Amino acid sequence: LATILVFFYFLEQIIPAGQQRKYFIISVACCFMIFSPGPLWFMGNGYINIGIMLPFVLGAFMLLLPMLQEPGKISAGRLSALGILVIILIYIDWYIFFACFLSGILALIKYRQNKKYGLLVLVLLISAISGTALLFFQFSAHMGPEAVIHYWLSRSSERSLNLAGSSILTRLGYLFIYFLTSYLPLLILLLAGYLRCRRSGIIPNWSEKEILFLKLFGSSLLFYNFFLFNWSSDHEFSILPWSILLSLPAARVLGSLKNRRLIRGLLAFFLLSAIVQHYWINRPGPES
Repeated sequence: LATILVFFYFLEQIIPAGQQRKYFIISVACCFMIFSPGPLWFMGNGYINIGIMLPFVLGAFMLLLPMLQEPGKISAGRLSALGILVIILIYIDWYIFFACFLSGILALIKYRQNKKYGLLVLVLLISAISGTALLFFQFSAHMGPEAVIHYWLSRSSERSLNLAGSSILTRLGYLFIYFLTSYLPLLILLLAGYLRCRRSGIIPNWSEKEILFLKLFGSSLLFYNFFLFNWSSDHEFSILPWSILLSLPAARVLGSLKNRRLIRGLLAFFLLSAIVQHYWINRPGPES
């Protein structure tokens, strides 16, 4: 519930006010996110830290995007809120390190244009270090620093690109299957809508903020799943954040179509197939 409310508000901020069918696009994107088989399971029946982090991730990007676009938006209030969110996210999962790293690089590139971007880089660095240090000292108080260091190193080795006992193609196959089990109806709808737009010569008019978000968020997810490749290929919920990345372009493509009957048909197809796929995979009994 928290994720979908923040997602609705986030989309309201990044989609331009003059966009035709703006609230249709926002509502459809939320629908895609809620009813895709993966989120329907892991955010409905499961207790997964990746799902728990999503509203905080959206909140962090809600603060980051305006500052990366306009140096005048870099203020003490926004920087403080961003620093707190980064620390909270470190307590939940390691994804935020990749988002901070890429955002910091982008801010450094913009530093020549405006010195205020140095403050953003500093806050990202200090909050990432502070969150890690807090975790380290809290666990060290119970286990001792050597045990924590050993545990972190061993877990990093297990979860990273370590192909002992399996090939990279096998693990890529697992990830491919996860995308099908989690997002197959959404991927089909996205492809069908895109092909119809191309055939009709329709080009969705993306805003700069939407493009920046898709590039930054998409890049951070690729880094996240690549550097934690073993862990990602072992757990279907590792691709849960992709629900955000796939839902927005699918909704924008659908909102660009002119044929209302086709729009209703594609929506009906998505809802029916997504729910059927979810219950087919999770049907009761030994064949689940």
